[in-house]
Amino acid sequence: MLAAAIVGAVTNAPTAAARAPERQDIIDGEIEDGTYTGTIHIHGGFTFPLNGGDAFFLSAIDGEAELVAAGGAITGSWTYTGTGNGGFSSLGVDATSESVYDGAGTFGGTATAARVLGTNNVTSTASFQGTSQTISDSQAIDELLENVLAGCGQVVGTFTLRINQEIEAQIPGASSFIRGTVALYSEPQTDDAAELGRRAAEIEALADGDFGSRVVLAADLLIDIERLQAEINATSSCPSTKEYFNQLTNVAARVLADVLNELDAIAAEDPAEAARLTADFFYPLVRLGTSTGAMGSGAVGGRGADLMDTARAQAQAAVDQLLEDDDFTRIGVLASLSAQMGWNITVGDISDSDAANTFGSDG
Repeated sequence: MLAAAIVGAVTNAPTAAARAPERQDIIDGEIEDGTYTGTIHIHGGFTFPLNGGDAFFLSAIDGEAELVAAGGAITGSWTYTGTGNGGFSSLGVDATSESVYDGAGTFGGTATAARVLGTNNVTSTASFQGTSQTISDSQAIDELLENVLAGCGQVVGTFTLRINQEIEAQIPGASSFIRGTVALYSEPQTDDAAELGRRAAEIEALADGDFGSRVVLAADLLIDIERLQAEINATSSCPSTKEYFNQLTNVAARVLADVLNELDAIAAEDPAEAARLTADFFYPLVRLGTSTGAMGSGAVGGRGADLMDTARAQAQAAVDQLLEDDDFTRIGVLASLSAQMGWNITVGDISDSDAANTFGSDG
């Protein structure tokens, strides 16, 4: 049962990936004419309950790509390789699964609706109670490149893999979080930039429920991206805070939305815990969003206004709860953040700036 489940699920895995004659100071969803080279990444996995335990499978797939935009049409090519592993252990029964991936294909579609096309090949071996089963399979790939941020000599985006829906439909109780990203540039991508892209892809594919780890890892990645941005600002014709920040923008938008949703769900069960978590995580979370253009006045991709409004409302609800709990240290943190962001939240009858001065915290 387990061997069939693991091999059957992982034999449907994925795909995808950056030169523009002139850089544009506009980040939007339309890819400007040019040739872009860079990287494609597919990371993530799935879990499902089985015989009183949890089975899991994780994959890491990375490759190179070149996308060409000309006259509104998209062409190009990509290749990738990767590995995956999984297992299950319960009641003295152990099983493992190992997979090897390779894929190749092209880009197609238009400048406003680019697609990732090609073939994914996988060989998976599941071992169970001293026996093993190996299955090789190939699948066609045809995925829309979504959340595209193009301009400033770059193209970044994500693609949703149909395997997620297939796994969850075929395996009772399964949760699948396999996600694809591309980071492409009109100038040769440095090793540092490629590593930043890989780390962004890994954060993008972390399980949604683990929001604490996602916030911490994304905040750490932002520091390294800022360091790289500072090095290139002196010679880059791309405006500051745009060129490499955008490979983190989609990650930040997803993390923001997921964390806000999860805090809302926690608040329904335990308002005091949700308020404490909001105060503890909001400063790095909001900085991540505003610095990368995922939220705020300079937001790109069309999601920033809603995220900002939701964050402000959640901060106000948290302050109201913390006031009931007499947690003035955390109130000071959120009041200071509100004053910085112009949210104008109130602490009872006190303004955010007065509360920040009274309760003393700068985040």
